[in-house]
Amino acid sequence: MSATVPSQRTAPDWAVWQPSVPYSLGAEEEVMLLNPHNWSLAQAIDRVLPALPEDLAAHVTPETHGGALELRTGVHSTVSGV
Repeated sequence: MSATVPSQRTAPDWAVWQPSVPYSLGAEEEVMLLNPHNWSLAQAIDRVLPALPEDLAAHVTPETHGGALELRTGVHSTVSGV
């Protein structure tokens, strides 16, 4: 009687664990765009985004409708970096 040894299967490249930093932090805030005359929601994202200074624009993205935007920090490894 002979014993068979199961073959070792190797995982595909995408499934191999890649070490990374222990955690990362960032902050996001959704902001509504309001009409200053009556405080109604202003569908103004198409006017606001092009008017932002470049350094601020890098941290702003439109939301799913034209009356809001998202402000976000970059990715940081410490709370003090946020």
